Amino acid sequence: MTPGLMSLLLSTAIASVPVPAELPPDFRGKGYLGVQFTQQEAGVEITSIMPKTAAFRSGLRKGDILKRINGTQLTGAVEVVPLISGRRPGSVLFLEVQRGELTLKMRIQIGDRPPEADVINELPDDDD
Repeated sequence: MTPGLMSLLLSTAIASVPVPAELPPDFRGKGYLGVQFTQQEAGVEITSIMPKTAAFRSGLRKGDILKRINGTQLTGAVEVVPLISGRRPGSVLFLEVQRGELTLKMRIQIGDRPPEADVINELPDDDD
């Protein structure tokens, strides 16, 4: 895995660390967007979108760069998790997203963490 690569789900703060099969029950009832992302020089880049999630329904895309969440400018990927999981499902987030040359302002109603999100596939090493 390349240095600096961080893959996080928005309701957990884990970077390339195996996730237990059962997550603590306190992850339920916290806001969930449904994206994986990594820190890039340009900002926090979305690397994948989970199907049937708020991110999927909102039109977020792989490659979008998250710039702001609820007016808070993002300076690192570690800031994203508490800004989303600290909200209740059904809450509305206001995102500022860079997509190529466009800056998009999005209003997204976040959901609850689905049970299938409890299992995160480990990313393959670049050497594989």
